[in-house]
Amino acid sequence: MSGFTPTPEQDHALLCYRTSSDVVIQALAGTGKTSTLEMLARYKPSRQGLYLAFNKVIATEAQRRFSGTGVRPMTMHALALRNSPDFFRERLQGAQRFTHWGQIAKVCGVTDGYSFSTTDQASVKSLKRETITNCVKDTVGSFMRTADPELTVEHVRLPKALHAADGALEQLRALVLNNARILWADYVSPTGTLPMNHQAYVKHWQLSSPSLNTDFVFVDEAQDLDPLLIDVILKQQCQRIVVGDENQAIYEWRGARNSMQQFPAAWRSTLTQSFRFGPGVAEEAQKWLSLLGSDLQISGTPMRDSRVYGMLHDAPDVSICRTNAGAIVEVVEGQRAGRSVKIAGDKGYELSRMSKGALELQQNGKTSQADFQIFESWDQLVEFSETEEGAELEAFVGMVDRFGAQSIVDAIDACVKPGQHADLTVSTAHTSKGMEWGSVQVSGDFARPKKDKLDETRHTLRAEEARLAYVTVTRAQDLLGTGSLNWINKTPDRLELI
Repeated sequence: MSGFTPTPEQDHALLCYRTSSDVVIQALAGTGKTSTLEMLARYKPSRQGLYLAFNKVIATEAQRRFSGTGVRPMTMHALALRNSPDFFRERLQGAQRFTHWGQIAKVCGVTDGYSFSTTDQASVKSLKRETITNCVKDTVGSFMRTADPELTVEHVRLPKALHAADGALEQLRALVLNNARILWADYVSPTGTLPMNHQAYVKHWQLSSPSLNTDFVFVDEAQDLDPLLIDVILKQQCQRIVVGDENQAIYEWRGARNSMQQFPAAWRSTLTQSFRFGPGVAEEAQKWLSLLGSDLQISGTPMRDSRVYGMLHDAPDVSICRTNAGAIVEVVEGQRAGRSVKIAGDKGYELSRMSKGALELQQNGKTSQADFQIFESWDQLVEFSETEEGAELEAFVGMVDRFGAQSIVDAIDACVKPGQHADLTVSTAHTSKGMEWGSVQVSGDFARPKKDKLDETRHTLRAEEARLAYVTVTRAQDLLGTGSLNWINKTPDRLELI
């Protein structure tokens, strides 16, 4: 922190912190939120605090930054596991990432499918045993993302467009709920037999109404909190300093929705002066903030001569893609152009491991890749990707169908290993969050507004896509090529976020 001169906004954040009341800090991209929290911690280093982050990389870096203060950085999951019964840690040893539906059906006693009359009583339809089991699994998953104290019918997840008669629907909900309670009981039992679910010990911890036993807690990236973690933090008796940027909320699918608005803080502060980029990139970022309805105005550092183009004239430091498939395209094209390429974060390792597993399933009907060992064929994995629990595999399946598992493996194996220099870095937008590069080129696979089929003057865009675009353009320090996000400069007259 030597040579650190706080801005007026950072001074205001410190003033709020000194009241010992709860504080919410809205920190736009690159505005020095970690430096601000470090300044708060060093104001009175004798105070004991927790710094809660979402991933291990950020928590590890925070340990270095907060050295010499009373702050202990850790991830949310690490905190939950540390304060959970020992059997959770024991059951996590060697646990599979996915659980075959047959294992769950056996534990829960799902022995048959379910037949029911349709709404019009004109026919009888059936749900397979596998479908019922997946409903049970999805129901428990829904419960574990909430702050609710008990698993109830409100958490039950059934297939869409079921068209079951009222009585049959009520019976089906009761059946799924009963089996879901059995599954939940197995997850939280010392003698449970199913592979441990990481969300289970976090939910179990939340239900115990934990006390963090600290003077204050820093909550970083608070826009990504789900209702379960919000509940834990709101119940603490210590001072709570919640920091985030609601415009960077890109994990709505995980239950994080309007998270920062859930904190009734006595004091609110903002950080709008970005140290990452100059006025040029700030102006581009502001277009997305305005589209998102933010009343904040981001400003760049005058000393940085940031420039914005549609396509960069020279090769960029990084190409940021919307999808994994887009990332593979950029990797292959970069390699064909004779450039050394690496993939940001652990995405390359993840895609390589999964693609090798897919290849083994296609060729042998089995794989040594731990996450996919529950599947006995590639078709079985494809079917699993169509369920709620397996939804995260849907894009991967599409990518394998498009490029072929072997081609993906070859492209990633040819990449420069993490930590080594490469001419080009390729990143997905989600992975890029929290990172920065001198020159950034946006790839061609980002979403554009869709024209309304009934009203051609109306266009719509998912709000999460706009937030992801804001994250993407704010990764650039000096040069930004807007690529497929350049449409923001020709916005349709009637554009609505949905």
